Amino acid sequence: MRLIKNYDFHIKTKIPYAIWPTLVHQFLEEQGLTSRSFLYYFEDYPVEGETIEEQMKTCACAKILKDDPSLGECRFDNGKKRGTCDLFFLSNIDGTPLPSDAIVFPLMQKIHRRYGFTETDLYYLDIDFFGRNTPYGRDFSSAECPEVPSDPIRCIESQPYGSGIRLHRDILGENYLFLSVDILHDGKIMNPEPYAEAMKRLLPEIKVEESLNIYLTDEEKQDIEKLNASAACSLEQCRDYLATHFAYGIEPDCESRYSIATPLKKLARKYGYTYHSLYRNCVFSLQKRTSKGKILYIEIESGPSRNHLSFMVSFCGIGFTHDLGGNYGVPKNQTDANLFLEHSMQILSEFEKAVLPSLDQQYPETPNWFQI
Repeated sequence: MRLIKNYDFHIKTKIPYAIWPTLVHQFLEEQGLTSRSFLYYFEDYPVEGETIEEQMKTCACAKILKDDPSLGECRFDNGKKRGTCDLFFLSNIDGTPLPSDAIVFPLMQKIHRRYGFTETDLYYLDIDFFGRNTPYGRDFSSAECPEVPSDPIRCIESQPYGSGIRLHRDILGENYLFLSVDILHDGKIMNPEPYAEAMKRLLPEIKVEESLNIYLTDEEKQDIEKLNASAACSLEQCRDYLATHFAYGIEPDCESRYSIATPLKKLARKYGYTYHSLYRNCVFSLQKRTSKGKILYIEIESGPSRNHLSFMVSFCGIGFTHDLGGNYGVPKNQTDANLFLEHSMQILSEFEKAVLPSLDQQYPETPNWFQI
């Protein structure tokens, strides 16, 4: 098992992308760290009116190759065959990593302003945090697509994982620095906070979000599958319970006006949940640990138009997330919204006592470091 603690620094346009590698170098030097593997990904979209063959010679990837042909070759990904976008890309993610960013560093001003990439990703991997070095890996789950055969270059830009730093820039301005630290070594959880604080000093006043990724071995995945099979009956009982009791049934009203943040905060305190606002004041989550350390996760969503309100419940542990069901309604006003949320939480509270313990017992104790 690998546990990787992530710190997502939302730089956006506050710092020019051209100087981000300089900040990485400064961070590594100040912390006495070394990055041993450098990966890059450059992307551009085709335009109407020209053939793919013609654009392979003029796209952003072709431009950077004129300055340094050693970067590789421009490739075309026919994304339309699987319902996404066609694109050109240039990358060594599925090739040989470089020992440093020396090949790209002199081109950063052009990468930032001249070539016109729709997306750029630079990876500084195999960083020796805690004096340890665990080789980076590739997560191919994003390459899976139900409608078409698996393609290893699908979403290749997001596949690398491990101890490192990712510098991401795209045409939408969702630019971020992603600091990732392997924290499980010899059965012990290491503290990555000093590294995070060091990066925060280099990026003052930049919003940071934390997360934890878990990568299981094939053997551990097989063990989880066995546990899930053993828990199938308890899972069905939980889903049946919620399906039976979640039946609020408010009639639609397109002129609905209500807020859910304030009532959710009160309900979270009342029922012992942790409250989070996830997205633009219309998506929220509540979390609570079970007696054996799993997480009961509730996602509450009301569209920007406030013409619906959903309350979805999941049971989460290491290597699994089970959707248990939910409640759905269309409140006409604030009173209806409050009643819907209170009703949903009351049902969930009763569910925690009546049915959830039997499911919780199907799985071993979950350590305190687990989070979603």
